[in-house]
Amino acid sequence: MSTSTGGFFDKDPVNTGRQPELDLVKAFLILHLAPVHAVIETLPEEALAHGPAYYLDSVVGGMFGAPIFMFCMGVAMVYTRKRKPSQLAMRGISILLVGVILNIARYLIPFLIGYGITKDAETFLEPLPYLFFGNDILQLAGLSMLFMALLHAIAEKIPGESSRRVGAGAAILLLSLAMSAVGTAFIGTDMGNPAGNIAWGWLIGTEDAAGNVLSDFPMLQWFVFPAAGAFYGELLIRMRDKKRFYLLVSPVCAVLTIIGLVIGITGRRGMFGPGQMCFQHLTFPDALLALAGTVAVLGLWYAVSGILTDRVMGLVNRISASINASYCIHWVWVSAICMVAIPIFGPEEPAFWPILLLGIGIAVISTAMGMWYMKVRDRRNKK
Repeated sequence: MSTSTGGFFDKDPVNTGRQPELDLVKAFLILHLAPVHAVIETLPEEALAHGPAYYLDSVVGGMFGAPIFMFCMGVAMVYTRKRKPSQLAMRGISILLVGVILNIARYLIPFLIGYGITKDAETFLEPLPYLFFGNDILQLAGLSMLFMALLHAIAEKIPGESSRRVGAGAAILLLSLAMSAVGTAFIGTDMGNPAGNIAWGWLIGTEDAAGNVLSDFPMLQWFVFPAAGAFYGELLIRMRDKKRFYLLVSPVCAVLTIIGLVIGITGRRGMFGPGQMCFQHLTFPDALLALAGTVAVLGLWYAVSGILTDRVMGLVNRISASINASYCIHWVWVSAICMVAIPIFGPEEPAFWPILLLGIGIAVISTAMGMWYMKVRDRRNKK
């Protein structure tokens, strides 16, 4: 039985079940990540600094990519039935293990094959330590889940489950914002050796003396997204009038996002600077802008969900449910084709549009394979 606190929210959960805007945004994520990754792993860095490749990399695949992915993971921590700290910790460990398996499949095996064919150590051997041991999005997700489990274990001592969860969510969000500010101060840290830069790169944005970035998703800067998602989830699950909420909040976030985009893109500031690492080593203001953009996008997808048929939403739900499998599958294809086959057999200067079409094809195939995998897995689990 819910207890109204006035306004948008109840004291207890009232908005349970699938949330169409989350399913839509996750489905869009998995369909656009393959074209983004295909382009940024194939085209030279200078080609990503202007034109359509820049907007695909720095805007579509940057601000509207990984931040939303991690935000949705935070929301899922609230909506899952396995939300005890011990269960979150086990989930974090399993994600880290999946990350290791994925790195074997997308980096170790293809790159060793590439080296066996070409004997080109500079292309296929020298990047392997960073690629294999570095902190990609799954490593960030697993580490964030473990940290969240620890924080919730501490918060369990607070009496009153509903107030505890909302209060803990707010406290964790504030902590994550402080972490983002601290992480911003450490961007570009050089530990003096490759192993130290890779290891510390899990926490802070490291670079070597030559300016080569040696960390992808440092925890201090990126934990804010699952933390914000978890707090948002605590509000969302208690929301009595979601339509009114999005009508009031999302337009404000959209205006702030547009202003931030215009300033960032025209001045090449922050995460909109040249090179993909400006995004991955995002600053505290970048994080705030990305969070505003996330809420704006969720409001847009909520409006879209109202005009879609049940049949379309059924397909969207299946794509959304397969996001982890589809994500791993698309990376295996991108690595094998864009990072190994094209450098060996393809043109010396790949063009943007053919690679974009290739990425779209990879997205369709990977999504279909991910949905098939989930169907087979669910069938086995029912036996």
